[in-house]
Amino acid sequence: MSLTAVIDLCLERSGRYDLGTVGGGIAADNGIVAYINGAIHELERMIDHPKCFGRYSVDIAAGVVDVPFQYCRAVQRVWMMNVDGELTPLSKWTLPTLRAAYPEPVSELTAGPPEIYAINYMTFGPQQDTLTAVGGASPYTAEFTYDTTGLVFGDHYSDTNIIVMPPPDQTTTITVEGLFEAQPLAANVDENFWTERESGLVVQATSLHLEDDLRNSQGQSDKHLTIKRRMAGFHGDLTQQRFAGITQFGG
Repeated sequence: MSLTAVIDLCLERSGRYDLGTVGGGIAADNGIVAYINGAIHELERMIDHPKCFGRYSVDIAAGVVDVPFQYCRAVQRVWMMNVDGELTPLSKWTLPTLRAAYPEPVSELTAGPPEIYAINYMTFGPQQDTLTAVGGASPYTAEFTYDTTGLVFGDHYSDTNIIVMPPPDQTTTITVEGLFEAQPLAANVDENFWTERESGLVVQATSLHLEDDLRNSQGQSDKHLTIKRRMAGFHGDLTQQRFAGITQFGG
């Protein structure tokens, strides 16, 4: 179901025609799309579902250690593969441990196949969050000169970034496996797992968000129970998927 169809359903079921126009789509949006995306965001975190597990694969050039990607809820595993053709898991380190083990600039480190990774949770504080990268390929800014490894500039609020070490000595494919969230709906034709498989839940969850604004505690409680009941089947599906064919568990 497209975003336009979901908008129409939400408006008709809630009666909140002040938030949009039936058939008007994005052009007539007056807030309903924000409620829909907020509802989907909440559904994503209420319970895992079969399509929340995903991967992101990208080639990084020799000497590149930063791997940014979007809409990842949790990084679970990271792998690397180069021309040798062997898929190799990377060991996870904390960012402080990685920075202490590799204190030199990337250009001065001995290159080789990456063996470890760390989630780079560092972003600029409020005073510098508007800084942009300048100076060609090197992310130097007008305010400082050194300690530039892993810097994340610009609009990074939906991004996750990992750092791999040592720097690769050749083009290397990095694959991140983990939990990913649905990309926000922004165009009339946009769809995602929830609008295709569980459009009714999207409508219910959107209605719950509307009840939040009205401070209708009883309405919130009733809708929340309905949503939890309808989502219970996801747990059973995942259990069947994870243990199908397994007849013996390790001790």
